[in-house]
Amino acid sequence: MEVLNLEADDQDKDVRAMITAFDAAPLDEFWCADFLSLVGADAQVLSETGNATVLAFSPEPGPDDDADDRKFLAAMTALITIDPRTAFVSAFEMRNPKPFKPAFIAKIKSFEMNVTCAPSPDGRTYLADYQVDISGSVALRGFKEFERREISNLVASDE
Repeated sequence: MEVLNLEADDQDKDVRAMITAFDAAPLDEFWCADFLSLVGADAQVLSETGNATVLAFSPEPGPDDDADDRKFLAAMTALITIDPRTAFVSAFEMRNPKPFKPAFIAKIKSFEMNVTCAPSPDGRTYLADYQVDISGSVALRGFKEFERREISNLVASDE
């Protein structure tokens, strides 16, 4: 992984941990098709055009999600955009419609995740642009964080 626009002095332990985790398992949380596992029975078609079908839904936890994951997902609403010509996911959005408390000492005021997908050399779509904006409080101390990851220039591997 190559990090752009980040001075070495600015790489705090969280950024270094993220880079280490990505380098250890670069294909985890990389493919946009993984978002399909969150789509539940309540999914409704919000709009349809020749190149995009947008579904609105409440994200459903998977079998590996723990109690905290389930509580977090229960507070979210989501949109997924699928290209009907290819059946690939082209975008994903998730946000909380109202503040919630994932833990006794924590409150999430706002959470917004936006993902734009792009085709990889083999045609599958990957997380080309990933943004998370979150604010809230923990132990009465406010926080606001923004993270953006951009992945580009993929090339086919000989493997």
